[in-house]
Amino acid sequence: MKAVILAGGDGKRLRPITCTMPKPMVPVLGRPTIFYTLELLKKHGVTEAVIALGYMGECIRRAVGSGEAWGMRVTYSDPEKRLGTAGSVRHAVGDTKEETIVLSGDGITDADLSAAAEAHRSSGAAATVVLYKVPEPSEYGVAITDRDGSITRFIEKPSESETFSDLANTGIYILSPEALSLIPSDSEYDFSKDLFPKMLAEGRKLFGFGMQGYWCDVGDVFELRKAQTDMLEGRCAFSSTAKHERGSLIESSAVISPEAVIIGPCYIGSGAEIGSRARIEPYSVICSGVRIMEGSSIKRSVVMDNAIVRRHSELRGAVVCENAEVDSRCLLLEGSVIGAGSRLGKHVTVSPGVLIWPDKTIEEGTECTANVIWGENRRAKHEGSSFSGYADRELTPELAIRISAAFAEEFKQPSDIGAGSDGGAASVMIKQAVISGLLSQGADIVSSDAVSRSAFGHMIRNAGLRGGIYVECDAFERRVSLRIYDESGAEAEEDLLRAIEKRMRAGEVKPTTSSEIGVIRSTGSVGIEYEASIMRLIDMKALGDSPRKLIINAHSMITGAAARILLRAGWTVDTVSELRRLIPTHNFDAVSILCDRDERMAMYVPGFGPVDMNRLLAVIALSTGEKRAVLPAGLDDELRRRIEEAGIEVVPAPEDCSRRRSAARKAGAYDPRLLEPEAITAAACELFSKGELIRLLRSLPEFTRREQDVPVSKCDFGSMLRSVIETDFERVADMTDGVKLRYDSGWVTVRPIAGKNALRVAAGSRDAEYSKELCDLYAEKLRKLKLGDNKA
Repeated sequence: MKAVILAGGDGKRLRPITCTMPKPMVPVLGRPTIFYTLELLKKHGVTEAVIALGYMGECIRRAVGSGEAWGMRVTYSDPEKRLGTAGSVRHAVGDTKEETIVLSGDGITDADLSAAAEAHRSSGAAATVVLYKVPEPSEYGVAITDRDGSITRFIEKPSESETFSDLANTGIYILSPEALSLIPSDSEYDFSKDLFPKMLAEGRKLFGFGMQGYWCDVGDVFELRKAQTDMLEGRCAFSSTAKHERGSLIESSAVISPEAVIIGPCYIGSGAEIGSRARIEPYSVICSGVRIMEGSSIKRSVVMDNAIVRRHSELRGAVVCENAEVDSRCLLLEGSVIGAGSRLGKHVTVSPGVLIWPDKTIEEGTECTANVIWGENRRAKHEGSSFSGYADRELTPELAIRISAAFAEEFKQPSDIGAGSDGGAASVMIKQAVISGLLSQGADIVSSDAVSRSAFGHMIRNAGLRGGIYVECDAFERRVSLRIYDESGAEAEEDLLRAIEKRMRAGEVKPTTSSEIGVIRSTGSVGIEYEASIMRLIDMKALGDSPRKLIINAHSMITGAAARILLRAGWTVDTVSELRRLIPTHNFDAVSILCDRDERMAMYVPGFGPVDMNRLLAVIALSTGEKRAVLPAGLDDELRRRIEEAGIEVVPAPEDCSRRRSAARKAGAYDPRLLEPEAITAAACELFSKGELIRLLRSLPEFTRREQDVPVSKCDFGSMLRSVIETDFERVADMTDGVKLRYDSGWVTVRPIAGKNALRVAAGSRDAEYSKELCDLYAEKLRKLKLGDNKA
């Protein structure tokens, strides 16, 4: 029998604990909940399990690995869309012909799975639901069974008037192939809401197995503490590496002062330190690496890995998450939770039930009587050249002021600094905060109208500014980004972003005196000037000699600029803004261009067909007449050779457009026609009007490119790329952007995907089968490395 462990829930009722870990990884007596599920399966002879992932699934992959620690074979299922509980199981096992047992990865139980499986087979049912008597069933699905155990009625999370039974659905199911075949293979489908009602309606037998023993759904903070209390009292059978000492479970590497008071039952994890005169009272759980300092008192509380509770603090029924710090003489009361990485200053009181989200700082002497969710995050992080976050949560106007003030502090004042945005409502709001921060440090502001990134960079260069901050908003995800620009008009490099972060960590940036506050001047001509600069690069006469139709799908600032340039040449332009993918065009006479939020582009050319980013840049590079071209380091080898044969030096740069623009500035080879989406669009349309675009595309060599994305935690990028380099050192051709390796008749690149926990493998060759083999080979290498296989 194969097992499927459902581990995809986001654990909203357990927040803020689950802000930094998925629900199955929440520790119970120092170990992730899902570990107990795996041990239960092993105990009942199950040797193969599939874990259905979802929210923060990579944490579970890293912790469980291949399942070797349990003597099991563990694999993973990670659908790209929400499939519901039943849909996730079907996705995990496919069209299996064997019985499947389904468990939740976030429950604690010692259920007799062997007895449940035997009862299922004896009943002849298509599916069996393991049921457990609970005093308050409103948070669970409840069932009524007849005399032979068949379920006659089932309802999910009943209201008070619908609570017709105390037999709760434990989320443990045994399914025959018949039941699995009723689940759609690729759509959202739930057991309680869809499958079980369908089976009952069709007269299929649904059996209810009433389990003995212990079961607890670790659904909220109360249940989390209850599960650990029950386990310490011996109500649930489980294994532990801890020794029974002083009426408690204590790991051998824990360091406990002789003057500390330990009153069992409680749990003290490996490497924990309990200081002199500290008092650990019944049902407290002290996890690995925790430090409880002199004179502190812990009652019925949970302190997670590597947290610190300093001198003479008191915890009463509280939870302190991993890496949090509670300073001296604090008082945390019943039901309060301190999120991961948060810091409480001295003499802080946290009232009953108050939740403090991760990475918050509570100042000394504060009395917290309300949840701290939207407060300031002093650990703002950058990605690439930007700070990003939700405008109503992480990247608030207050944080924008601090970022911009820290940026202005980098320059001797007065200095002229640009401020711009894409014109969205959230962007304009944050832009005003940016201006306030810049002004507070004495900077003079040049504020542009709503423009694109490219036009903003052009303004900085032409106006001789020291740099700038550009604000844009993703209309789909509602995320705002503050892009930092240097004096060259390119997106800033890591050093400047790190300097800003360092200034922010040093504390609040104080405003200057009124006599030093900067001034603002606005300019509404940035867009016009930028479009004029592009038209000077383009043969507008040739563009107008054979006007056609363009369909462009991009950010509104990009489509607007491109449209105005082409309309001047007599073209017809249809613009589609803020969509994820290009709408299939039924007008095959129209040139179609897609540019996504990361400025990656693709094109449809009438008379030729689809053209990807690499081919598009290659034909433009061949047409400009320039002798140097800054192009992505992962450019297909066949295209690179073709460009070099034309006498053009290829300068490799990162694929990320902002980093490529910065590299072009450094190389002294900045050509907007290869770097800015508006100019790329105009250049491609010019070539099409001249009849050159299709000729150049057809002159490019034929080859096949294959890609795969391999989910990998960001913290593992470095070690995995290093392993690729070390194992294939003689093939390494370039390390500008990830790793590029060359074979006699093909090439491979492995590089991180910006903003995602994944590495992208791309392989190419004139032989389609060979490119697929190379891509599969390196994707499999990465998967083995991720699982810790040294033979990868």
